[in-house]
Amino acid sequence: MANETYVTVRGFTGADPRLFRNEDGGTTVLFRVGVTPRSFNRKSEKFEDGATTWYSIRCYGPLADNVINSVFRGTPVVVRGKLSHRESVDKEGVNRYEITVVADSVGIDLNTGQARFTSVKNQRLDAVHGEPAGSASEVPVADEEPPYSADDPLEYSTDPAGNLAGVS
Repeated sequence: MANETYVTVRGFTGADPRLFRNEDGGTTVLFRVGVTPRSFNRKSEKFEDGATTWYSIRCYGPLADNVINSVFRGTPVVVRGKLSHRESVDKEGVNRYEITVVADSVGIDLNTGQARFTSVKNQRLDAVHGEPAGSASEVPVADEEPPYSADDPLEYSTDPAGNLAGVS
């Protein structure tokens, strides 16, 4: 549908994600992300925290599998997804309404620490129309560890125009 609302939420997970197996064999992961705004009070000359807002996040399929293995309580995350409205009735018969983010991507927020990416698939990237022969989409993604360590400095090369040409 063309008129859907997409949002990005940046915060910390409140608990370990919960994994559910669907009837069709797929997976669903649920977790909550807390976002606490912080502002500077000029009178007291100190930063003050505002009220924390909690967002329910739903992930499906391969994203759910990766989240359950990578995200834990207190993990700083950046979540992008579609807003979804859910209605339910609790045990006392009271109608409940919840706005949920159905995530299409979840990442670790690297403003607060370091992470190392590990590919879980060895698959060919989709070709991009107009891309030159020998480009990245013709080479399968490697399943092996990169040939460098976190202590090795990366060397960048540029083309004559100053554009990034490669990393070694």
